Amino acid sequence: MAVSLAALACLNGGRAFASSTCSDCHNMPPLDAAYRNLTSGGFVGSHSTHNPAVATATSCEPCHTGASSYLTGHRDGVIQISSNLNASPVAATYSKGTFFNQTSIPVMGSCSNVNCHFEAVTPSWGSAKLTSPTGCATCHGAPPSDGNHPSIIGAGKKHGDYYGTGTASCVKCHSDHTLEATPFAHATSAGKRALMVGFLSAPNSGGAYSGNLAYPAYLPSQNPPRNGSCTALYCHSNGAGGAAKVTPVWGSTLPADCSGCHDTKRTTTVATTLSGKHDRHMNPANNALIGINNGLNCIDCHAKTVSSNTAIGTTSRHVNGLVDYSSARGGGSAHYNAATKSCSSVYCHSNGNRSSLVYVNPPAWNSTATLSCNGCHGTSSALGAPDYASGGTASGTPNSHAKHLAGATSTTACAPCHAKTVSATSSLAFKDYTAGNYHLNGKTDVTFLASRAGAGASWNQATTTCSSIYCHGGNSIQWGAAAPNCQDCHGGGANPSVADFSGTFWSNGTLSTIQMTGTGSWADTGHGRPAASGNYPGSGNAAANFTGIANYCEWCHDSTISHGTATNPFRLRNFADPTWGLNGACMICHATGSAGVTVSGVTRNGSTASKVGSFHYGAKHTALLAGGQFCWDCHDPHGAGSTNQFMIRQYPALTSDTVTGAPTSQSAVAVVFALSATPTGTDYAKSTAPFNGICNVCHTTTSHYTTTAGDSHNAGLRCTSCHNHTGDAATTAFKPTNNCDSCHGYPPAPTGFVGTHGNYSSARNEDYLGGAGAHLIAAHINPNAKPSDGWANCAVCHSHGSLSPATHTMVTPVSPSKITVDVSDRLRFNPGLHTGPQWYNGVLVDGGANATGSCLNVACHFKASKKWSTEK
Repeated sequence: MAVSLAALACLNGGRAFASSTCSDCHNMPPLDAAYRNLTSGGFVGSHSTHNPAVATATSCEPCHTGASSYLTGHRDGVIQISSNLNASPVAATYSKGTFFNQTSIPVMGSCSNVNCHFEAVTPSWGSAKLTSPTGCATCHGAPPSDGNHPSIIGAGKKHGDYYGTGTASCVKCHSDHTLEATPFAHATSAGKRALMVGFLSAPNSGGAYSGNLAYPAYLPSQNPPRNGSCTALYCHSNGAGGAAKVTPVWGSTLPADCSGCHDTKRTTTVATTLSGKHDRHMNPANNALIGINNGLNCIDCHAKTVSSNTAIGTTSRHVNGLVDYSSARGGGSAHYNAATKSCSSVYCHSNGNRSSLVYVNPPAWNSTATLSCNGCHGTSSALGAPDYASGGTASGTPNSHAKHLAGATSTTACAPCHAKTVSATSSLAFKDYTAGNYHLNGKTDVTFLASRAGAGASWNQATTTCSSIYCHGGNSIQWGAAAPNCQDCHGGGANPSVADFSGTFWSNGTLSTIQMTGTGSWADTGHGRPAASGNYPGSGNAAANFTGIANYCEWCHDSTISHGTATNPFRLRNFADPTWGLNGACMICHATGSAGVTVSGVTRNGSTASKVGSFHYGAKHTALLAGGQFCWDCHDPHGAGSTNQFMIRQYPALTSDTVTGAPTSQSAVAVVFALSATPTGTDYAKSTAPFNGICNVCHTTTSHYTTTAGDSHNAGLRCTSCHNHTGDAATTAFKPTNNCDSCHGYPPAPTGFVGTHGNYSSARNEDYLGGAGAHLIAAHINPNAKPSDGWANCAVCHSHGSLSPATHTMVTPVSPSKITVDVSDRLRFNPGLHTGPQWYNGVLVDGGANATGSCLNVACHFKASKKWSTEK
């Protein structure tokens, strides 16, 4: 190749041509255009998308090996391509090979296996620029199809579900190239840096990835071991700021349910690791830990997010950094306050009355406090029985809980009417653990315990009525009705008969048959009624005066006490007598010293010897012995009367219950020789008047020196140094000797040039300004050119490529007197435009009228070249 231009300057003592840069021909980087544009120098290609905005020769190295050391003479009509583009791990090639001829109508090729295209086959060179984001898939897919990149199916489905399968999903873990001024510039980083994975946006800011992202490990051909793990990512956390249960590995999958990141609902006695009170709300089997078995599911509180207990329904509300709470169990205004970590206006924490909801604020989610029944409904009592004011039977808020649960201390007292909801044996425990079935289902679930309410007992929600209820003597009664009299249940009216009080009742944990003694009138003074002003006379206690009590049942039964409590099943009056206790209700009449009872004219227990106190509380009949503890354990206070004067009990069997991108003219003159000296060069041919040089006087039709003109052609030289006077005057006399270089240099060279072998050895200084111009640019004539090469090295730009041009003969006179510039058609830059003399805009007239110009439409300059010479 050529010596450098700097070296030429040293040899020449200066240049007759302007120094050139890469941009002088094809811009830097080369300018892409839809056609070969003579003005801009642009041509079809993709250089602008492969180079920085301010490119240097080094920028060309990835595809043109050695470009950084190219000299001006590198243009030889052959385009050279690297055998391995961009030093790719797998040999990356251009489909047209490593070199091919530069042609006026090029055929484009494509690249394969190049690292900067992620080893994909590229579009043809010169194709339309890729656009963002649609062009991303040209190299690596948008998104790539490997690992867990978002997809519709397979290992990347979860990422696809959350972030979509377009380029917008890429920014979750990579820089957003679509927003950059040159979206595809990152491709040039191949081989210069590692693959960039970063989590820069909320909620994953600060996360890390452990995979091998070094170059070239991440390229497809390398089968890279890049499948690392993500850490410190909110997307893969337990939802409460902690690490996920299963560390996610790129390319692998997590369990189909939620258990890859955080616990799911547990049904074992092992506590879940979910935050706050999840376990208390969701784990019904772990009684010892949570106390109340709510049995809720994920969807009950996160219906905005999940579609089931194990499936996400709305991905935009999952891993969004928020606690998207919603109540599937009512309460349209229900919400969760992330600041206070508490719920409010939620049905789950209300009094349970749909017609008149009263919300109760539960403890904060991160609180360790627990709730009993009275934490939601019935807050005024330890038991938690609903305590909202009753609006009566016709209202939406009837309430008779106080009448039924007065004095109760265990939630087992709720079981007789809510048998499928609460446990009859375990305090503060739900019998059915699926929250949506009974508890928290928004309904009034009344299911009677047959053994307590009778096998035929039923509940009508529409009318809020109990029917065939044993508790009310087999009759019907509305919830919220006014307090019934005893006879409303036990007598059915104002005139009960003995039979009205027949049936079964509970006595000390056992069903018993009852019957009332009397004549059919509530004014009956029979067994069920002591004297109107009777007092309790036993053991010195204060008198209990019964005067004014109209409901005669209350002589013995206290209406302020709940039915069926463990300590007082029959609401018997307790006169706190240290001797008799609950039996005191009986001892009003039957204690030793009482007046006795007269029934149907028959006085009974009238004698001191026959009083209960005289013999029943002896060795056999005490609580410490096997005998009865209470009077009614053996005797029926509403008993058989005259048929069994001692009213001895009879016990029936029990039942059980069950429950989820031109020469001039010449004239003769006299020759004048110098008087002394041998003729010098200028004595032969003179360029200024008088034109009396030897050659001027004789040569009247030559192209250069005549009697009337001279053009400084090789001024200072003897003409015979090139044109001898031997030979046939018709054919060879005065013909230039030694081929082309006999007249002018091969090639012509600027003044001061001294040629050496291997460096334009036959070049000779031109004799007119600008004539040498840029011949010595290596791309024009090879530095090793020899005159013996003949016209070949000149024909490319002169005489349209002819090897023996008629326009330039080496005979006298030499014709024409113009220098012809007519570039070969094969060097057309724009194939649609012809080449020819008009594409050089200099003045090509001898005699000093020449003016340097530029070439146009030549492929070696793409656009208008620099001026041929800097001299003229």
